[in-house]
Amino acid sequence: STVRARRHFSPPRGHRSRAPPARAAADVSNPAKPWKLSSEWTSRVMTEFFRQGDMEMDRGLAASPFMDRAKTNIAQCQVGFINILIKPFYEEWCAWLGGTSEQDCVENIVKNIAMWQDNGEEVLGDRLAQVKTRPESTPRTAAAEGAPLSVTKESKAGDS
Repeated sequence: STVRARRHFSPPRGHRSRAPPARAAADVSNPAKPWKLSSEWTSRVMTEFFRQGDMEMDRGLAASPFMDRAKTNIAQCQVGFINILIKPFYEEWCAWLGGTSEQDCVENIVKNIAMWQDNGEEVLGDRLAQVKTRPESTPRTAAAEGAPLSVTKESKAGDS
């Protein structure tokens, strides 16, 4: 008999592929990590958001939600994001995976929510000023003149 390679993988009947939810879990895994790592990545992501908001405002547009460094409270933003999207997703995902995943991931999520709620954005310490202060290197002139915005290697490295 001849064995043919399938062009697309499809799991056997009755089985679900873990790949799509695993990719989603990896993409939004920051709040499921221990606080030190989670807070570092929150700082990086919010810095990226605020740079986008700066460029939008430089073009005369309103900053997208959560991307205005002057108006966004990082702690409130994180608590809402985690409670509405991340925690329910991880509770279901980890229950489906079984093992210690629920204990490991969901416990970190609960602890991280508590850190944000108990301490506010000030819990970021010195990083708060770095995140909230517009850097001089944000391209102002090109955006103000209507030049197309470009993605730099630096901004790609911060994607999570």
